[in-house]
This record gives sequence, structure tokens and C-alpha cells, in this order.
Amino acid sequence: AEGPNRIIRIALYGVAGPITVSGQAFNSQMPPFGAPTMSDEQIAQVVSYIRNSKEWGHPEVGIVTTEQVTAIREAEGERPQWKASDLLGIPLN
Repeated sequence: AEGPNRIIRIALYGVAGPITVSGQAFNSQMPPFGAPTMSDEQIAQVVSYIRNSKEWGHPEVGIVTTEQVTAIREAEGERPQWKASDLLGIPLN
């Protein structure tokens, strides 16, 4: 299963512009939920729920930790919303 590297970044910083998800094209904005809106622990809980949701047809892939979110937040620092082309350069794991 793919790791949480991209989805954590999307939750923290948002994504804007055209993006294709599971074959469906979108062109909108998802606002960031990082500080001060949500703590790293809250982001980890939400991302864990999304990644493991059987309601949405996702297999159980494990829990995202607060430490994973904190590490990405520290590595990325302050930045604008992601664009799909930039996210594709981020390794899945």
C-alpha cells in the first residue's frame, strides 16, 4: 500500500488547481488544515481515518502517527498550497 507522504502534505497545506484522483478530474482548491487550524495529532487521526475507511473502499493500511505529520511539517516549513504536478514528485513511502 502507498504510504501517507502525499496525503499528509495535502492535509497540512491544501491543494489547488487541476488534479486527477482515481481517474476523476477535479479543478478546485482544498484549503490547508495545518496550524493553527489542526494540531499534528488531529491531522494524523483524520488521515488515518481516510486511509483506512472501508466506507470509501480503502483497505486497512495502518495508522499515521503524530510524529510522521510533525516530520513533514518541519521538513516543508511554510509553503503555499500544493499543485498536483508538485505532489507527483513526492515519493509515496
